[in-house]
Amino acid sequence: MVSAKVPPARITQPHSAATQKPPNPATATYTQPPQNQASIGGWVAHFSNGAKFLGWTVTGETVAGTYSETLLLPGATTLTTDSASFSGTISGSSVTLTFSHGFGSTVSGELVGETLSLSIPQTDGTLQVEVYRPGTTADYNAGVQAVQASAAQLQQESASNASVAAEQAASAAAAAAAEQQISRDQQAEQNAITALAQDAVFVDDLSRLADDVKTTAADLAQTRTDAKAGGGDNCTNASSTVYNDAATTVYNDAQTTVYNDVSTTLMNDIGLAQRDIEDLKRADLQLATDGVAASGDAASSISAAQSAIAAAKTTANSAVDVVNKAVASAYAVANSIATGPCAGMGPGDVPTPVAHI
Repeated sequence: MVSAKVPPARITQPHSAATQKPPNPATATYTQPPQNQASIGGWVAHFSNGAKFLGWTVTGETVAGTYSETLLLPGATTLTTDSASFSGTISGSSVTLTFSHGFGSTVSGELVGETLSLSIPQTDGTLQVEVYRPGTTADYNAGVQAVQASAAQLQQESASNASVAAEQAASAAAAAAAEQQISRDQQAEQNAITALAQDAVFVDDLSRLADDVKTTAADLAQTRTDAKAGGGDNCTNASSTVYNDAATTVYNDAQTTVYNDVSTTLMNDIGLAQRDIEDLKRADLQLATDGVAASGDAASSISAAQSAIAAAKTTANSAVDVVNKAVASAYAVANSIATGPCAGMGPGDVPTPVAHI
């Protein structure tokens, strides 16, 4: 019985994975065999994708030995190896071998001269003839080394293909992520445009301020009406009624109501619109970083908002001027009747006016 040890592979010209086929018999390279078949101890079959070796001992018509194979199966990048023991008979040119496993257990064949042909059952029910020639473990190992080189080449190709596939997948993922980022940034820009269009509207604030101006004008008119009665008995009209008309009612119209509506309510709303403008600018800057043009509505939205802010400030400052003048007039009216016996009973100096925004 001959045992075979496969040495490390040496890289030779590889077989392409696309050309791998089921094993086909090929002529083995071997040394000059002995003179009679009984003395042949090894048989080798070479295939495009591997090699098989039968090592046997013949005693009369009885044969026994071991079988080894190394194959690179279609689609694989690593070698498949197997071994088994067998026994059988040789009767004339007829050979029958029974294996411990594989080959469908028992196979038949023909031994003619230096050619051993075995009929191997296939999974589809057909028989495939494998042709063996006299050979040694060195012959078998040479076939193994050749197919090892093919396997090594296929492994390199597989690794290279996997690397390329990984790079392509990473590139595709990066492209998808970039597209998603662009979509999010475009949506952020649209959200900023919508918010700016909603927030850069100051109609309610300016309407409220216009009402404040009307109220102040009405209170100033009441101050003038009350002042027509002069200082009044014991100067109560000068020191109380008209005084409060000017220094309380008209003063608060300006310093409390108008001041809050302008400096707090309107300015808060203007500040919100200005933040929307900055948000829109940042969104457009991000789109530029993405390599995508900003929406055509972005610039016009910013321009319209800035114009609305400027107009609101102008209208508010005009209202402030009107109520500041009303306060000054109310104080002048109240001080005008605080004379003679009522001297010093008027509100005195006009307070600091409400500032522009």
